[in-house]
Amino acid sequence: DSAGSAYVTGWEQAPGGTYPVTSGAFLTKGANAFGSYNFVTKFAPDGKSLAYSTLLGGSKGASNTAFGIVVDGAGNAIVTGTTSDGDFPLKNAYQSQNKSPHTVNNLPVPGPQAFVTKFNPGGTDVVFSTYLGGKGDSGGRAVALDPAGHIWVSGANGEAGGNTFPALNAIYSGVLSGIAGISGGFVSEFDAGGA
Repeated sequence: DSAGSAYVTGWEQAPGGTYPVTSGAFLTKGANAFGSYNFVTKFAPDGKSLAYSTLLGGSKGASNTAFGIVVDGAGNAIVTGTTSDGDFPLKNAYQSQNKSPHTVNNLPVPGPQAFVTKFNPGGTDVVFSTYLGGKGDSGGRAVALDPAGHIWVSGANGEAGGNTFPALNAIYSGVLSGIAGISGGFVSEFDAGGA
């Protein structure tokens, strides 16, 4: 950021949650000791201390993988990735439901769905957090900002047979393949508020 702080995102899979978090952060402990949780960590400019470090995920801690992060001029960190949590923490969401259905032991469970989450500068709360996807598996891979503060997210959409990924002003909104397991890409532009 403008002060020289470094930000990193990813995920931790250590049983019991051993990733270093800071007091007062948005989520300091995962509910599922064997799940994976995203993390967002801000280092002080000298790299010798953490300004904040938080986890990100739902109460199931099913499967979370954060891949992309960007920081705006106000110090808000925006992250994207994939979650299989059906209760991923949402706020001011564009899409409030994980629409990717899967079945495990004949029971319906949420499948992989892209997410976009914007943290406040202190890492104590989210400004907005939303799912992004349709009935196929989707995942965010990269995020960027334009001069207007709009948030651009790119990733993969593995939908086959019918296109339910949210498309607006699309150059191409058709399904690239009807074969399960084949992914197409997506690019989505959010306003600064994410809604």
